[in-house]
Order: sequence, then C-alpha cells, then structure tokens
Amino acid sequence: MMDWFRLYGEFATDPKVQMLSEADQRRYIMLLCLKCSNGDVTLHDEEVAFQLRISGDEWSRTKGVLQAKGLIDENACPVAWDKRQFRSDSSAARVAAHRERKKKEAAGDVTLQQRQTNALDTDTDTELTNANALVVASVPAADPCPHQEIIAAYHELLPTCTPVKVWNEMRKTLLRTRWREDAKRQRMEWWRRFFAYVGQSEFLTGRGQCAPGRDPFVADLEWLVRPQNFAKVVEGKYHRDEVAA
Repeated sequence: MMDWFRLYGEFATDPKVQMLSEADQRRYIMLLCLKCSNGDVTLHDEEVAFQLRISGDEWSRTKGVLQAKGLIDENACPVAWDKRQFRSDSSAARVAAHRERKKKEAAGDVTLQQRQTNALDTDTDTELTNANALVVASVPAADPCPHQEIIAAYHELLPTCTPVKVWNEMRKTLLRTRWREDAKRQRMEWWRRFFAYVGQSEFLTGRGQCAPGRDPFVADLEWLVRPQNFAKVVEGKYHRDEVAA
C-alpha cells in the first residue's frame, strides 16, 4: 500500500501559501511528501535539496521563506503535521491491537467461554484442519531471511556507512520484507551487488559535498531497507546509473 497524507482544501485560499511563488508552493508540497515517506526521520539540508532537485543555495532561500511563513520548522518538518494527520489514517494501531489480542489468547488469558461465539475467527492465524472444524494454532515458521549474513556483507562492502549495533524487531521486519518481495533478492549474491552499488554513491556514503558547518549525510542499513528509500536507491536516484536488476 502506498503512503498518503491529507491535504486540505484551504491550501487554495490560505494567504501564507498563496503569497508564495509557484516554485516555493511546489517545494512545500514536496516537503509534505518527504515527511509522509520518511516519518520522524530528520532530513539533512543536503538531502532535501537533492530530493527537490535544486541547489543548496536555492533550498536555503526557500527554507527561509517557508520558516518565515510558519509553514516548516528549522528541521524542515511541516508545522502542525500531527494535528492535521490522524492515527486512523493508518492501520498500524489496529494491527498492533490485533497482535496483542493474539498473544493473550495464546497465553490462555482469553477462554472459549469469554468469546461471544464459537465461530472461527477469520482474522487470526487459525485454520480448519478437517471436517470436524478442529482449530489448530499456527506455529511461526522459521525466518528464512539471513539477517546476520546480510549485516556482515553490509559492514564489509560499506565500511564508511553507519555500522549496525542494534537489530531490533522493526529492523528485522523491514529487511525481511525486502527479502521476500522478489525471488531475486532471496540470495546473498543480490545483496552483495546491492551494497557494492550503494558504495558507488558519494551521497549515500558520506563522500558528497555539503554546506559549511553541516555533516554529510551517511546512509545506514535501516535507512536503505525502508521501502521508499530502497525504491529510490534501486531506481538510481542517488547514482548516475540504475542498479542492475
């Protein structure tokens, strides 16, 4: 499912927006898109300029204008984003609640007598195994994604990128999803080629030019396997050439 965000009709009449040039209006919309795609990740000025396809000087001017209008903060994050975007727009909370309920059921906290009906819950990982409708709890399959091997290849081929020190469940899920999306990615050879390709990008590896007083952007493994970033990398948006499929 593609990410999306709310853009209200008042955008067309808001004086703060309408007093912007058309170029700055477009750049503001692009910042909203970047916020939607990157969540709470703070983007460096160099990366924002790259994403907007403008020079650092152009971005500095636009950033000053948007800050003066109260549309973004000093980190280029849209002001009042949380106020205008709602938790109900995402299924994350619902999914989390469902998983928590499943854990309690597995632990015996919810009995059959507590259920309103004995009908099979079609939103769980149970299944009918025979005509007698025997309900069997599913057993999690072994994780096929070789996390540690991929991390080792990342460290070997991208020594200038941020090293992995914590590999939590969220990061495991991101990498596992990229692994499962395409059969070609279910081989270590593909990931070694991918990391070697990332290493050719001056921007992703911290070798690119940046504004005075600013640290260069350096990608880490979590950043690389986030869906929006991963797609941009393999499409060649940080390189002169596209990655070989």
